[in-house]
Amino acid sequence: MRARRLVVLVTALAMLALPAVAAATVDDDLATAKRATAKYKDVRVAERDGYAQESPCVTSPAGTMGFHYNNAASLREPGLDITRPEQLLYIPDPSGKGLRLAGIEFHRGDADQNYATTDDRPTLFEHPFDGPMPGHSPGAPIHYDLHVWLFQKNPSGTLAQWNPSVLCTLALRKVETPRKLRARRAGIAGIPITITVDSVPVRIKFALRFPGGRTVLARAERKVTSSGKVMLRLRPKGAAARKLKKRFDDGAHRVRVEIKIKAKPKGGLTETRIRRVTLTG
Repeated sequence: MRARRLVVLVTALAMLALPAVAAATVDDDLATAKRATAKYKDVRVAERDGYAQESPCVTSPAGTMGFHYNNAASLREPGLDITRPEQLLYIPDPSGKGLRLAGIEFHRGDADQNYATTDDRPTLFEHPFDGPMPGHSPGAPIHYDLHVWLFQKNPSGTLAQWNPSVLCTLALRKVETPRKLRARRAGIAGIPITITVDSVPVRIKFALRFPGGRTVLARAERKVTSSGKVMLRLRPKGAAARKLKKRFDDGAHRVRVEIKIKAKPKGGLTETRIRRVTLTG
């Protein structure tokens, strides 16, 4: 009897362990897909490998999909390969420099092009594809697809269609600062900054400091609720102004300062811009 109870206990423990093994397999497959596609963080590499932009930045009230880049050769292949997705998903880079790889997408055409039948729905990562649905561009066929947000966290889930944490439009469209400015003028009137804002509402923080240093010479913060131009001046004050003056008193003819601008639009990623200004004596 004791031996029988031991067998039952061992069997029960083995059954409890099965879900963990399955989850690890999915995680391993996701890690494999991520390693294989990390090179496409540079969109130029993706284009050299046959990916081309198919759609504008796709968005909806549910969130954003981003720009779809298709690989025509992969779309023609009959099977699914987790290391070679049919599509790549890009979003505007919050640094303002081009596009950022956010995820990948697997794509399969609907066999009978009929929205009412779903017997050919594929599955990857133990997750059924979404669809059937119309194509992302005019003339594209009815299809199934699966979005995998490997490079951008999605609060709705790694395999969700829409990502509510990203936007198609950056808040900081343009940032203008002088390249050179007289130190006396900066000390009296401040360093002028002009920002063109697109996505609102947005909270913008400004910090003036020496490059690579922790000393903050000036700070400012603005909450912007209407798009357009935002203008302000950052002026060193008190001890910060004295530190800046000391550099010139010690014989410096030029001092470089750095303006760091961080903007957090509602529902979007934190955007960062850095501008450097040379102050002359």
